[in-house]
Amino acid sequence: MVESEIVIRPASEVPRAAFVRALNAAYSDYYVPIFMTPRSFNEMARRESVRLECSAAAVRGKQIVGLGLLGVRGKRGWIGGMGVIPSFRGRGIGRRIMEYLLERARRLGLRDIQLEVITRNKPAFQLYRSLGFEVRRRLLVLSRESALLHPDSPASSDVLIRSRSPSLLIDDLARLPGVPRPWQREEAALRLVLKNLKGLEALHPEGGDRTGVCLYATSSYHLGLFDLAAESEEVGEALLATVLGKYPLARASYLNVAENDPMLPVLRAAGFRETLSQFEMHLSRVSDTQDDREI
Repeated sequence: MVESEIVIRPASEVPRAAFVRALNAAYSDYYVPIFMTPRSFNEMARRESVRLECSAAAVRGKQIVGLGLLGVRGKRGWIGGMGVIPSFRGRGIGRRIMEYLLERARRLGLRDIQLEVITRNKPAFQLYRSLGFEVRRRLLVLSRESALLHPDSPASSDVLIRSRSPSLLIDDLARLPGVPRPWQREEAALRLVLKNLKGLEALHPEGGDRTGVCLYATSSYHLGLFDLAAESEEVGEALLATVLGKYPLARASYLNVAENDPMLPVLRAAGFRETLSQFEMHLSRVSDTQDDREI
């Protein structure tokens, strides 16, 4: 194959269905296989602020052989969905896609680009390091099997738990103790899925002050946590016990929990276990970056 046969084009210029098929093919043998439909892809792209006109499709003839997405929020960007279909790997296509995305980021004047890479994915990690990305922190994918008994709520008169509309709770997340959320669970992403979420609030029984928030979604036998924040571990335990008690048969998961999240000990004590870990990597001063590597 001649290198010039591969052309990098804006993802907005290729058929959406073909792009999604290529995404599924690129992740078919990944640590976590992905299968998306055009509809679920569109929902994901909206939620994660993806700009398809700035994203990349590596094309050979009429075949899409690689791809990468660029999300934009203000002066910050996020790269996701990076992949090359198995039969075209090892030919530098991934680097070409990354260079394309970084050039688009520079044109947009972005100051910081972030991405996640599974810690075991050494080839991808080395590629990102060679492009100047640095590890910021480790993010954990947590799960809890339904066979575990749900924990009892702490017997405390200082914790009152009740259901509440997520739209009334989201503003408190920034006020409660915590760490910066990953791109997929930032406030901008949560606000786009509020209609699919349920909420619990923890209140001080005397003053009525809100001391904790839990946002979650359910489908069939799955419980997905979107955020858990509280002023103390005791409050976090009460929130978590309440939501697990509502869905005792559900398998629970929580995506990209920071290794220094103050609620992580509470989650571990409730039976959540690490099933996967990722490095969150950042490239700062993107607009100032000059890169004349051959691609």
